Amino acid sequence: MKQLVCEMCGSTDLIKQDGVFVCQSCGCKYSVEEAKKMMVEGTVDVTGSTVKVDTSEELTNLYQLARRAKAEENSTTAAKYYEMIQLKDPSSWEAAFYSAYYTALNCTIAQIESAANAVANSVPSVLIMISRTMPAEQASEPVAEIQQRACHLTKLLTQGSKNAYDQSASKNFNEYSQRCFASLGIAQTAGSVIYDLWKDCPWAWRLAVSADRTAYTLAGTLKSAIKVNNLFFSSSAEKAVGDYMASLAQHSTAIYWLAHIEERTELENKRAALQSRMEKRKQLLEEMTAEEEAIGADLEPRLQALEKEKAALGVFKIKERKVLQEQIAALEEERSSKRAAFRNSTIQVDGTEMSRDEYRRPVRTPLLYAEIAQINKELEMERWGPVDKASTPRLMTIAKVAETGLVSGTIESGVVSQGETIVTQDGQAFVVHAIISTSEMGNTAHAGMDVSIMFKDDTGERATKNDFKVGDAIYLL
Repeated sequence: MKQLVCEMCGSTDLIKQDGVFVCQSCGCKYSVEEAKKMMVEGTVDVTGSTVKVDTSEELTNLYQLARRAKAEENSTTAAKYYEMIQLKDPSSWEAAFYSAYYTALNCTIAQIESAANAVANSVPSVLIMISRTMPAEQASEPVAEIQQRACHLTKLLTQGSKNAYDQSASKNFNEYSQRCFASLGIAQTAGSVIYDLWKDCPWAWRLAVSADRTAYTLAGTLKSAIKVNNLFFSSSAEKAVGDYMASLAQHSTAIYWLAHIEERTELENKRAALQSRMEKRKQLLEEMTAEEEAIGADLEPRLQALEKEKAALGVFKIKERKVLQEQIAALEEERSSKRAAFRNSTIQVDGTEMSRDEYRRPVRTPLLYAEIAQINKELEMERWGPVDKASTPRLMTIAKVAETGLVSGTIESGVVSQGETIVTQDGQAFVVHAIISTSEMGNTAHAGMDVSIMFKDDTGERATKNDFKVGDAIYLL
């Protein structure tokens, strides 16, 4: 493959004019025969008035060099070659992402914020580029690659920011927090854009939730630093981080319910039925009260007349007063007896026969409220997956839960390490605190190993036996 290059200035921008080739950079002219003699690597099209150079072989070589540097984790060389590719092939998602990614890997502490912002700003355009050029089933692999790199870079930059803060004599927390938030934005942006572009694809749900969780966990580290250092603005800073974490959890929870729409619909229908029962109960109690008060209404005129007659008697009409009082008492007893009979009469409620008095028991209303409150809790609690059980690695099925909260079972797939996040099948997230195998503490466990695992929640508290149930599945996030 040959390419025409000007001997005077090295430019490849030559145009055929009046039977000769003219360099547009320096003006040097070449005949057709001279042009043939000075060809170098590259394909030249001289059929028209403009010399067109095919650089596909050069791009192939650059990709090979860039990918080799990536495989060797040579970030400086990889950044150089990906930047060269981006200039020659602006439509390359790989070059667009990795030129920013490797530049960020090579940044100094002072450059963390700007480098992180550069990567976060590149992620949407890179993902949009993929969405426009690949069908969803083919996009999953490069999107997963970007998500993993984004989460990895987020961890590196936040840890670098924390190390710099811990080792700094000035303890400039404002700088530390700005670097952290910029770094967290990489994973958060990746998760948000992945979901927005491929919201109909379960594989995208899992990647989005995983990215959200990465940012959430690392934000928790920042929140802990605020508490440990007891900063004078701790309250407002802690609230800001807390709000940020809440927004991540809310996004993940929305994705979880998208993946579990049948479960959500069942809970909402159950809540609606309970609320309907509450309304029906309220209405029925009001009707029963009105009906009971109406019992004995026919006796009321006689009672009023007797009371009036008794009030008109003189002070010494003791015998007559007693007779009237007995008549009043008899009428009141008659009314009470009729009302008691009404309360003891039975009614049908939700297919169950019971007395009106039993239905009126105060405990029944709080029970309904408690059931509704439990459903609201189920619908509103943070959920972190699994959003796609088919593609989410199943760590193990719980075989035993000890009184101490230690969970035992056989690792079914993959490798789990201390510090990794897992989710239960109802979406609760926990961090692996310790792994025990053959009576020894360890940092990792792989498929086929029988293990007991100790977990901690987001607050750092040890998980309890109430957090797990025998037979439930645990998934890697």
